[in-house]
Amino acid sequence: MCPCITAPAVVWILPARSLGNSPNQMSSRSWRLYCKTRARFLSDTICVGYVENTGGFLSVGADLPPIARDAVFTGATGIVLITLLGLTLQRKYTGAAEFGLVLFIAGGASNWIDRVLRGSVVDFLNLGIGALRTGVFNIADVAIMLGAGLFVLGELGWSWNSGISPTPEHPVSRVPDR
Repeated sequence: MCPCITAPAVVWILPARSLGNSPNQMSSRSWRLYCKTRARFLSDTICVGYVENTGGFLSVGADLPPIARDAVFTGATGIVLITLLGLTLQRKYTGAAEFGLVLFIAGGASNWIDRVLRGSVVDFLNLGIGALRTGVFNIADVAIMLGAGLFVLGELGWSWNSGISPTPEHPVSRVPDR
């Protein structure tokens, strides 16, 4: 793990960073309209705006009744985050796997805190070229995806120092139990 950042620091810094960064609400009916009415950079490659997402990834579940939405995206997500944090503290991960779990939990906690305080997650970035575009997302979503990728790479044996793929002698990055 990077010597300049400790796991607990990242777990608390990333969620805190997402609080209080909400511009005035603007609605979006399509990705094209999203980019035409938002700040655009690099010939519409990056569009920055404001969307409140009451659902999950790509707004899946946004149409659920409010009680079901709260149960899934606030209640169940909170339980999963606490469980992941407990598992992370029990198991001795190192390197990419450890940093990946910390990023994943921090990003999830950031979105969870937004849901608890606002009832939705603030998404503001959209990337793409022409009609090929991503969904609207936020920095916490980037932390979740990067964390998941780093965890998988770490479990497959990728090392910060070597950058090489796993070998039969070192298939995972978990420290053996003592």
